[in-house]
Amino acid sequence: MKISKKILVLLLVPILFLTACGGSAITTKSSLIEQTKDFKVSINKQDKLLSSLTKEIYSNQDSFRKLSKKDAYEGITAELEDRKEMLAKLTDEVKLQANITENFNKTIKQDSKNFPIDELKSLTQSEEIIQMDSTTFNQYLDKATNLEKTIGDSFGKEDYTQDQLDTDVALLNQYYGSLSQQLEIWQVNVARVKQNTNNLLKMLN
Repeated sequence: MKISKKILVLLLVPILFLTACGGSAITTKSSLIEQTKDFKVSINKQDKLLSSLTKEIYSNQDSFRKLSKKDAYEGITAELEDRKEMLAKLTDEVKLQANITENFNKTIKQDSKNFPIDELKSLTQSEEIIQMDSTTFNQYLDKATNLEKTIGDSFGKEDYTQDQLDTDVALLNQYYGSLSQQLEIWQVNVARVKQNTNNLLKMLN
């Protein structure tokens, strides 16, 4: 039976897509070294972004605490835009690490005698923890962001009183507190990932 070119293309597209998105096991030492170095650059960037984000959260909290109905809201809007850009960069690093870790996990399954499998396992296990840290942080962040938007949308309205503002800010402060605690936990776990990355590179060199 003759299959048309159009049908053949439609059949191949999903296969090619899965191959491209699924990652692959690492087969050479040089490739493992290269990807581990890429991972190290990314995790160092993430650590710096987390430090900057911690300062930004404290700044946001302080700005909202001081906010009254007599103030202009534009300054806070600019702060939140800066944080949004910072978060986008952080998300990029988290995704990059997840992609590299997928390759590491597939390499571990091969159980090659040529690779330091124990060090690879330690790295991927610690990386899994900071991926969970990221998920937890984003859950709190979603709540804080939604409340920030509510305050921003309501701020200029006459029927949005100072008492209502104070009530919303009090709840927002609780979210900021949770975000700060989660960032602290996240950075502690990132330090462990950084150490495990260095341990892997030492075994490879």
